[in-house]
Parts: sequence; structure tokens; C-alpha cells
Amino acid sequence: MNWTRLHPLNLPAGLIHKKVQTALDAMNAQMTGLLEERQRFDEQLSKLLEADPAVSEPDTLPDVDDWFSLQANGTSRRYDLLCDEARLRAKIADFAETILCGAVAAAVDAARVAIEENEADIHRKLLDLGYHEHQINTPDPCMLMPGWIKSHPAVAAARAGFNLAHEAARQLDQFLHENTAAAKHLREQIDGLRAAAVHG
Repeated sequence: MNWTRLHPLNLPAGLIHKKVQTALDAMNAQMTGLLEERQRFDEQLSKLLEADPAVSEPDTLPDVDDWFSLQANGTSRRYDLLCDEARLRAKIADFAETILCGAVAAAVDAARVAIEENEADIHRKLLDLGYHEHQINTPDPCMLMPGWIKSHPAVAAARAGFNLAHEAARQLDQFLHENTAAAKHLREQIDGLRAAAVHG
């Protein structure tokens, strides 16, 4: 069956508030459950279509008179799965718009502030130790050299945290873009099945 691409959204641990992460985990579990339902449907459909009457047990194959009902049931089940996905994608979009995007943006801002605070802290400590930034023409062992602050482990760790948060924001943006496109495609599929049911 030609399904839309669906996958859980996994953000770095500790990036967002625990309550927001719990809500995201629940939504991811719904996506995983829907993926499993899709797979079961595809496996059942494939098994039915590939059955060979010459080698299969009679009770494993439908009677000829049942093929139309099987087709109708299969279409109905596919329609239900598509509607389940459409509702889930709408829920994802609402959750992202009202909560998740703000939480990830806050994490990016907090990571940016952490870099600035760590740089200021290391700079102050180096000045307290007697280093200075005055430009002189002769070599001075107390001259605060460019790159010392940025290469400090605390600053490097803060920058790594920012990069992680920034990548999560990019990942979320891509996820939501795919979700919007898939929702539109789902709408077309659902409308197509409804039209086929009405007009035959």
C-alpha cells in the first residue's frame, strides 16, 4: 500500500521540559502504533493476494462470492487508517504550534545565553588572574590571547549544546514541513475513497 512517510520525532534528551517531552513521547507512541497497524494491514493484504488456491488449504482462502466483500472490507480498513493518520497529523500540527515549537525555540535561546554567560565568566576569571587585553608591541606572557576563551572546555560544551538545540530546531522544522505536505496528500486520498464509494 502506498502510505505517506511517518516517523516519530526524537529530540535530544533533556532539551525540552519534562512535561513537553512526555506529551511528545505519547505522540510518538501513537505514530509507532499507527505504523504497526499499517504493517499488519499490508501483510494481511499481501498474504491474501499471494495465496495460491492449488496449494493452500481451503479454509485459508475466501470463497469466490466473498471477494467483493473482502475488497470492500479492505477499502474500509484502509479508509479508517487514513482517517486515523489525518487526525494524528492534525494533532501533531496543533501540539507543535501551541507548545513544541516554543519549547524548542526556548531551548535554543537558553543555549545561546549559556555560551555568552560562560564566555563572560571565563573572561572575568582570566582578568582576575592577572591577564590583560592591552595591545603592546613587546611579547607579554600576561596578554590574553585570542581563542583562549572560545577553546575553554566550559565554553566549548555550551557551544556544543547550542549546536544540538539548533539542529533539533531544524529537525522539527523539517518534520512539520513533511507533516503539512503529508496531511494534504492524505486529504486527497480520503476524498478519493469517498468519491469512489459514492460514484462506484
